[in-house]
Amino acid sequence: DGYAANVNYHSANVSSIGSISVIIVH
Repeated sequence: DGYAANVNYHSANVSSIGSISVIIVH
C-alpha cells in the first residue's frame, strides 16, 4: 500500500531522476 503511494508520488521524480528513485523508495 505505502509502496504504491510512493511510486505515484515519485512518478514525476522518476521521469527526471530515473528508476533510481524507485529503488530508493523500495
